[in-house]
Amino acid sequence: MRLLMLATALALIGLMAGSLRLGSLADSVLAGRLGQWVEVEVQVKRAANFSSNGVSFIGHATGARRRGGYFPVDEDVLVRISCRDECGAAWLDELAEGSRLRLEGTVAELESKPGADFDYGLYLRRRGINVCLKVASQRVEALEGRRGGFAGLVDRLRQHARSSLAAGGWGDASGLFQGMVIGDTSQVDDGVIDDFRSSGLLHMLAVSGQNVVLLGFVIAAFCRGLRLSRRPAVLAAAAVIIIYVPLTGADASIMRAGSVGLLGLSADLLARQADRYHFMALAAALILTLNPNSLFDPGFQLSFAAVLSIFLVAPLFDRPLSNLPGALKEPIAISAAAGIVTAPITLFHFNQVPLVSVPANVAAAPVAGPVMLLGVLAVVVEPLSSLLNWCITAAACLCTGYLIVVSRLFASVPGAVYVSESPGLMAVSGFYAMISVIVVINRKPEFAGRIRLLLRSRPLVIALALLLALLLYTGLSGRTADPPSAFTVSFLDVGQGDATLLQDPQGATVLIDGGPGSDILSLLRESGVERLDAVILTHPHADHMAGLDEVFSKYEVAAFYDAQQPGGGDGYSSLLELLERRGVAHQGLRSGQQLLFGGLTLSVYHPGDWMRPDDTNANSVVLVASYGGLDILLPGDAEGEVLMTLDLPEVEVYKAPHHGSRDPHISEVLESVDPECAVISVGEGNDYGHPSEDTLSELRESGAEVYRTDRQGTVRISPSGGCEGAMTER
Repeated sequence: MRLLMLATALALIGLMAGSLRLGSLADSVLAGRLGQWVEVEVQVKRAANFSSNGVSFIGHATGARRRGGYFPVDEDVLVRISCRDECGAAWLDELAEGSRLRLEGTVAELESKPGADFDYGLYLRRRGINVCLKVASQRVEALEGRRGGFAGLVDRLRQHARSSLAAGGWGDASGLFQGMVIGDTSQVDDGVIDDFRSSGLLHMLAVSGQNVVLLGFVIAAFCRGLRLSRRPAVLAAAAVIIIYVPLTGADASIMRAGSVGLLGLSADLLARQADRYHFMALAAALILTLNPNSLFDPGFQLSFAAVLSIFLVAPLFDRPLSNLPGALKEPIAISAAAGIVTAPITLFHFNQVPLVSVPANVAAAPVAGPVMLLGVLAVVVEPLSSLLNWCITAAACLCTGYLIVVSRLFASVPGAVYVSESPGLMAVSGFYAMISVIVVINRKPEFAGRIRLLLRSRPLVIALALLLALLLYTGLSGRTADPPSAFTVSFLDVGQGDATLLQDPQGATVLIDGGPGSDILSLLRESGVERLDAVILTHPHADHMAGLDEVFSKYEVAAFYDAQQPGGGDGYSSLLELLERRGVAHQGLRSGQQLLFGGLTLSVYHPGDWMRPDDTNANSVVLVASYGGLDILLPGDAEGEVLMTLDLPEVEVYKAPHHGSRDPHISEVLESVDPECAVISVGEGNDYGHPSEDTLSELRESGAEVYRTDRQGTVRISPSGGCEGAMTER
């Protein structure tokens, strides 16, 4: 009890001390200039992420100008540089850590997505990043020189580590080697990351407290193998961790992982068992003092939960696994303990739990430690011998290649991932209370006798049963919602993108486009979707396609349809690779085809056998969905120039193409299809000016009722209610 009180007191002291810093984390000069055009000097803090739409990175703003006037700035910002066809890849050197840039762009709010699987805007604000600087590619100028001081030293160490680990260029295995050792996943294929996530091995690609503890134990064991005594071995392991943290970037989350790992290692190897928790409480106090928002960070929670599971829960498996050899016993115990203890946190924050985590981690355990050790050795020996460095990286890449095979094998197991809504806080608390009781009983057998005496009391048993029922109800209340009892078309609010869900009351479910990101998953769960009979991609642009990676990773999908346009880009190629790995049938669509799903008919009107090579939007799949007298035109981003050439029927619902952009031919299309209502799928405050006032005016003049997802959220329409009975979120 005294130990618990001390640990709680230390954590609370850290939280109270850190609360004094909350004001400084939210303090932002640039946040007071939202919407303004500014010129800002920025230092790149972390290597940029490249995509087909541009580049993004975290930078530190050191000064700014507006209308010729200079004003001081000293804060971190998110920078988004817009360009097409991965033009940002040409700036690879200019956007390395420590580079200095002069940028001109607009100060914008961070995008916040309450209720989404991962709210990146909230994640950044908790780290003191309060604005996004949106910049066009032609407004970027590289400056001479790099940042200095400790941060500059970290930059140079990290670049040295990256080049040391990349020796030999072993493809995906080399990228995974860098990801495991220094947390740089920029060279790891998206498919590999997806397999690691589904198999429960994703923690290997994050610099977590668990991984740092693993590195420390491997170094200590290596030193003991050299016949060093215990204390020198521990000191050597601690020294490696102190050097290792700057190699991985030394940002707040990595400093946290390093402190947790260092204190956890010291506690386990140097102190009495009871003192482990003093060290952990001290680590929590230190982290919460620096940033109390860390308390709500999944990384903070998972780091401490994983390390504590090694101390407290892993010993529970000693007796059940007593007949296994030591080489298997320890990894199984640690993997099972970490999987059990972190599962509620993972489910709460990310709405999914890998169910194959234990066997996958057991299979990976023999090489995980050696990879970390070989990574440290590669960085150390590279200045001394390039040949020895090559040999070390070759050995490491054999190990990481094995891990890729393991992750792919376990990710392919049917039902490898459990997907659900977040469990209630009461259910999570009850789960950890149960684990705590089991741990106490295991460590103090006399406590079990007291529990048996208490359970002889009938009122107590009844109360416990009611409490258990309440916890189970609370936990299950976060499951996927029930599907609609009547046919429903839902125009999902995915922001500046497109996603339409068609649900037949007999259970057939079709998704047309997947929006720009992971919001699609929570929206599908809210709609009662458990599997998909078909996914249809109208055209391979990110605002329609990016979310499909998450859909195929989390849902069973029977078939995928699209126009099979040439030149879909890297994102489209990655999607097709994911389809192949998941075993999803891929079929092309052409005008004249019909698809039947229960009582739902999808008629394809476009494209034909010839497609325009210069206009992806014009090649969009154009569908008319029909069910029970309700006809819906779903044109993707094909606008009036295309639609007016098609022999389209009259429809009740018209999904405005291209997010309601200006369309010179919209009046002809509206006259032809004569809709009762129109739905515009568009993001609030988007940079494109969608929907166009001209388009809105034409829709109103046609007599159609207009619904907009940016103002009304998800729009749901069924045959019984028609357009007048459309249901909206707000």
